[in-house]
Amino acid sequence: VDLADSGLDVLLVESGTAGRDAGAQALSGAEITNMGSHAPMDLAVQRGFGGTSALWGGRAVPFDRQDFETRAAAPGAAWPISAGDVAPWYESACRFLDCGPAVFEAPLPGVPEMNGLTATHLERWCARNDMGAVHGARVAAHPKIRLALGATVTRIAAEAASGAVSGLTVAMGGQTTRVTARAYVIAAGGVETARLMLASRNEAAPELGGPALGRFYMGHAFGSIADIQFLRPGDDRAFTFFKDGSGRYVRRRLTLGAEVQRELGLTNVAAWPDLPELYDPAHKSAILSLAYLALKTPVLGPRLMSEAIRLRKIGPGGRTGAHIWNVIK
Repeated sequence: VDLADSGLDVLLVESGTAGRDAGAQALSGAEITNMGSHAPMDLAVQRGFGGTSALWGGRAVPFDRQDFETRAAAPGAAWPISAGDVAPWYESACRFLDCGPAVFEAPLPGVPEMNGLTATHLERWCARNDMGAVHGARVAAHPKIRLALGATVTRIAAEAASGAVSGLTVAMGGQTTRVTARAYVIAAGGVETARLMLASRNEAAPELGGPALGRFYMGHAFGSIADIQFLRPGDDRAFTFFKDGSGRYVRRRLTLGAEVQRELGLTNVAAWPDLPELYDPAHKSAILSLAYLALKTPVLGPRLMSEAIRLRKIGPGGRTGAHIWNVIK
């Protein structure tokens, strides 16, 4: 939309439609070698107007400067850009996501230095997670934007000598057509951007996207590692969700500093205190059991949060009767 606002003619080509498109979604199928570390593709990627934002939880965090460094723990994972190249765009990204200002630090008075562990980093949460719903009316009404739904880009054509993109092959309604423009932006996500570029490699462009294209992709690796006991009553409140001045929710994260990561040979990691597992009625909490029952209820549950997160919250199968008893008591 920013490009269109500046006066450029924009053609937005989207593989799916305005809702869930089973035919387009099937194109995102993939073999997952370890189901324990990656959600099924129909929960991880959505083809449609607004893309995978219809599936995510709405959390926004910035890159850390060390993410762009060459690290022994990830040899060869070199970025073609720097942290300084990305930083100027956080404010406009936050406006687009409607998650408040690009403020990702909040002092925590009274907390001492913890050997490189810090608790001042913030994650921000969007007012609404589905960017198609947030920006759809504006895109549809914009005089400089043409929207092509149900149109799948199948190949990027690149010039052999310069490597410059010369056009796109687009499949739509059982036919293919060629689209050309002054400039091209691929915004298909971590999986589909790599898939499209790899599928477009040929004799003219054998290294399209670079030699490391797709090699360092990973799903969200996560887990619970400890129980936390706060020594002073009320200290836990520093780690709960709270609203900032913009009215958007934020939450503190526990992170390791760059020097500690380098010393221990680690890639980046973040942690935060969480609730007990909802699906285990041993927590004896009426509120948590009520949340579990709501999330497990057909029709209602999938409307309350991202499906991948919901399935994780309800777990392998809780004891419904025990949860109902928690609520009754």
